Amino acid sequence: MIGDVIAAIDLGTSRSAYAYTVVGRDEIILGVPGRLNESKVAVERKTATAVLLRRSSENRGGWCMVTFGDGAEQEYLDARNGDGEAAGNLALFKYFKMELFKGGRNGTKRSSIDDAEGISEDEKTRLPLVYVVSLALEYIKDVIINRLNNADSHTLRASDIRWVLTVPAIWSSFGKAFMRSAALRAGLIQDENDMEHLRLCLEPEAACLTVEHHHHNIRKWETGMKVMVLDCGGGTVDITTHHVVRMDPLGLEELEEPTGGPWGSTTADTKFKLFIK
Repeated sequence: MIGDVIAAIDLGTSRSAYAYTVVGRDEIILGVPGRLNESKVAVERKTATAVLLRRSSENRGGWCMVTFGDGAEQEYLDARNGDGEAAGNLALFKYFKMELFKGGRNGTKRSSIDDAEGISEDEKTRLPLVYVVSLALEYIKDVIINRLNNADSHTLRASDIRWVLTVPAIWSSFGKAFMRSAALRAGLIQDENDMEHLRLCLEPEAACLTVEHHHHNIRKWETGMKVMVLDCGGGTVDITTHHVVRMDPLGLEELEEPTGGPWGSTTADTKFKLFIK
């Protein structure tokens, strides 16, 4: 099994999930880290992109990971409604990925990846964003490895797996470099430039491949077709166009540079919150 496992993490702006497969098998295992209700996985295939941290002098950065996802939101809410002292030692981070879009596709000049900040929901805690993202990736990485090892009685390590991280098509090179740095700190890879064990996949291109592979009832693809994907996510809207240059194996050629903007569904949430204040 070593070297034959591919695991993909979709750390979205508002929702997240993961999937993995063993090369040579048709089955793709879907997973939802930090979900509250196991019975909901068939319907709710993603969980909230929420990172709950607790102050800890023993851990790097002065914080330790508590949990992720819907469970993180619920635990934080329970603490806020219960023991005020316990809540004071917690910090919940959500919607932090949009910080990486600042400056658009061309990117904002930054002196360092550590310049990007993550701000907690109560706006009381500010931490390096790469620290928050790396803890989220590390949590999901451990969930995947534990699930693989429990299922097949193996002792897999992160280095035995080929990892895929999805990123918005409109992200700048800074955003992509940021995710590689976060993956390194999370222990997915040992070298930031390791292209064999970590691939970045544009989200609309992943959607494109999924449609071609699973949804032949929409329209059968053929060489010469032109395909446009509108990926309307929680943080961004990505628009990509491709030309199908071959079918076996599938080969796509970019027609135009991806476009889009920070127009995801969380924008409506933000406007609504401002309206009712």
